[in-house]
Amino acid sequence: MKKILHIPNYYPPHTGGIEQVCHMAVSSLSEYEHEGICFNDCRNTRISSYEGIKVIRVGTFAKIASQALSFGYMWRLRAEIRSFPDIIHFHAPNPLVGFYLLCVLPRRVRLIVHYHAEILTSAFLYTCYRPFESLLFRRADLILTTSPKLRDEAKPLAPYHNKCVVLANVIAIRSRKSRKGPHAYSGNTNLLWRSKDRILLRPPCSIQGSALSHWSGKIHKRRMRAADRRRRTFNTPASDAG
Repeated sequence: MKKILHIPNYYPPHTGGIEQVCHMAVSSLSEYEHEGICFNDCRNTRISSYEGIKVIRVGTFAKIASQALSFGYMWRLRAEIRSFPDIIHFHAPNPLVGFYLLCVLPRRVRLIVHYHAEILTSAFLYTCYRPFESLLFRRADLILTTSPKLRDEAKPLAPYHNKCVVLANVIAIRSRKSRKGPHAYSGNTNLLWRSKDRILLRPPCSIQGSALSHWSGKIHKRRMRAADRRRRTFNTPASDAG
């Protein structure tokens, strides 16, 4: 069984868009073995299990320009890479961990960079990080972007369009009655329903060796039909009065 090491900024039950996207990928790819490494929101490092997945939450001592800081992260990351993955699923932007990853990543491990947004918080800090970001993209086997617009307009991705695949963010809800329950997932674009109590979507991408699965064509067509019905409903002109 292939093994994937997921590297988000944080991991559920910590809430956030990147965290939920990562969790959905883990939940959808049941044919792989998964582990996660991320920051903790305190100084202590904790190894725990979340829904059967081992998660290493590395202690942090400060945060600058939305970037958590941890000197011990690199050593934990190196130990995990030596012992665990065939594939790394790295969520960007995460500049410090991106730098650490370049320092410890062996050639045998495939790298998927999941690019969620450009870095806008600090022009100076990004200028310092940009050469390492370019090296990370060059090293990547696949770059996932959350929209065609981000893929086409993000300047750091311009030299690497041949590696880019669009993987749109979604919201997957297990039942209509549980929108605010523990199984309501956060996202920012498409909302899909299914009557049965299971996750609806799978990531629509693959690299050599089928690292990630293609999503179902049926589900994609169903989504397109639903979107078309909504457009027709909202665009129907009101009848003239009198």
